[in-house]
Order: sequence, then C-alpha cells, then structure tokens
Amino acid sequence: MARLSLLKKFKVSAAVILFILVSSAITAETEKTLLDDIRRLEQSDDNSEIIQKISEFKKKYPKSNEYEKISILEADYTVSSKSALEKYRQIEKTSSNYDAKSYCRFKICTIYYLLSSWENLKRESDIGITLYAKSKFFYDFHFFKAKSFFHIQQFKESFEICSVCVEQGPKFYFYPEAQILHNYLEQKLSGNSAKYTENLIKDNNHFMDTGIDLSSLFLLAKQYEYQKKFNFAFSIYT
Repeated sequence: MARLSLLKKFKVSAAVILFILVSSAITAETEKTLLDDIRRLEQSDDNSEIIQKISEFKKKYPKSNEYEKISILEADYTVSSKSALEKYRQIEKTSSNYDAKSYCRFKICTIYYLLSSWENLKRESDIGITLYAKSKFFYDFHFFKAKSFFHIQQFKESFEICSVCVEQGPKFYFYPEAQILHNYLEQKLSGNSAKYTENLIKDNNHFMDTGIDLSSLFLLAKQYEYQKKFNFAFSIYT
C-alpha cells in the first residue's frame, strides 16, 4: 500500500515537472518569436506595428534578459521628443550597463541637437563628458558642447573644443560635422580664407558620398560668392 502511494506521488511529481518544462519551453519559444518579429520590423517603415510588438513584449516578459534592449529600442522609435527624452533618462537612471547608459546620454544630446536647444545641449553634453570618459561617444559629447558654444556665439570656446575632437580622427559618430565646424571656426577666427577654401575642397573629397560632402560643397559655393567669384559659385550651386 505504501509502495502504491509512493508510486502515485512519483507520477504526480513527474507530471508537474513535465508541465513546468513544457510551459517553460513554450514561454521561451513565444518570447523568441516576439523578439524575432521586433527585429524583423526594425527593417520596415511601420513604426506603429513595432511599437505595438515592443509594448506586448514588455508586458509579457518584464524579467527578460532582453528587456532593457527592447526598452531602448522603444525610446528610439518614440516620435515625441519629450516622451523619448523621458524614456532615455529613465533607462540611464536605472540601468547598471555602462554602454546602455552612455548610449541614452548620447541620444538625449542628439535630440537637443536636432531641436537646436543649445543651452540644454550644453548642459547635457557636459554631463556626458563628466560621466562617460570611456564611452565611444565621449568625443561626440565634446562636439555637442562645441556646437552649443558656436550657436551662442562663443566662437573661441567652440574652436578649442572642436580642435580636441578632430585630433581624434574618425573615431566618433559626429567626426565629419566636427571637421567642417572646426575649419569654419578656424577661418572665422584667423581670417585665412584661402586655407578655408582649400579645407572645404579637401573635406568634399574626404567625405565623398556621406552627405557631408554636400555641406562642404554648399559652404564652398558661399565662400566663392563672398569672394565675388560668381562663375565658380554658380557652378557649384548648380
């Protein structure tokens, strides 16, 4: 009798274990499927669908190892700049991952850069420089600070920071923009227009097919226009 009772308990325990294993496998598969859907939607233009999938994932799997990455992706796809800033700040505040924190700080600065909010950009980039000296975005934070100084017309300070940036070479995201800004400020402070023209031609060749080459061409056309070399200016504008 005791043996029969023990056998029944064993069968029940085995059934429970099997149920747990099967449930875990189904959950893992469902989580993977949802993650695959999100990754696939990253390649599409349907922001609403990916936001929906991200929201579904965060509700279903709050303890997932991928939760923070998905939260960052949600912030990346958030259209409202105010909401995106809140999301990035929250992740930066709560994350223990240095790279994730520095990325969120970079995105906060990028938003203020795109909004042309120069005082905010100066403050936020200062925080980035202070907290993330070992981040791959370290010199991007310097560029943001230089840009903010430029737009509040503190050109000498902007040039000094830009000089630090461009010495690093193409090791950071905003290097091309930093190089263009550095050359412009050098000309503005020194008055050496011949060197500036030479640098613009060099930048156009160096940054070919990056989009920055068009910026350097536009500035070159303006430079020729200021010099009253209208034929050259017209040709480049065309």
